Amino acid sequence: MGIIEKIAPPKQYISADLKEQLNLQQQFYTIIHCTFKALEKEDAFIRIWPTTILLENVGNEKKLLQMDNMIAPPKWIRLFSGTTHHFTLYFEGLSKECTSFDFLEKINESGAFFVQGIQRNKTDIYRIDLSNTY
Repeated sequence: MGIIEKIAPPKQYISADLKEQLNLQQQFYTIIHCTFKALEKEDAFIRIWPTTILLENVGNEKKLLQMDNMIAPPKWIRLFSGTTHHFTLYFEGLSKECTSFDFLEKINESGAFFVQGIQRNKTDIYRIDLSNTY
């Protein structure tokens, strides 16, 4: 019989990409389900800027991560008069200290969406109507 060598267990190596994916999976999100209704007598055009944030009452800004059923500039979604559009926005998770926050579309032009004083809940899933907030 030959000599038996002890083999050291392999070193654990996790790539930077895998670490990032694992961190994203463990990250908490704040989900905002939005509604926008066009006026009865005129069409409306909407979009959400990627600079939209949640501003916590403790001063932290939480970034927009993803949008479902919405587009960003320079494109627009056209809503015919009287129709309603539903979309979902995913933001970074709120801080533990946060008890309320503002929804703020940070842009350098008029017509930005703004909802003030949204009270935090246990699920961090919210519904807001943006029809009259710009």
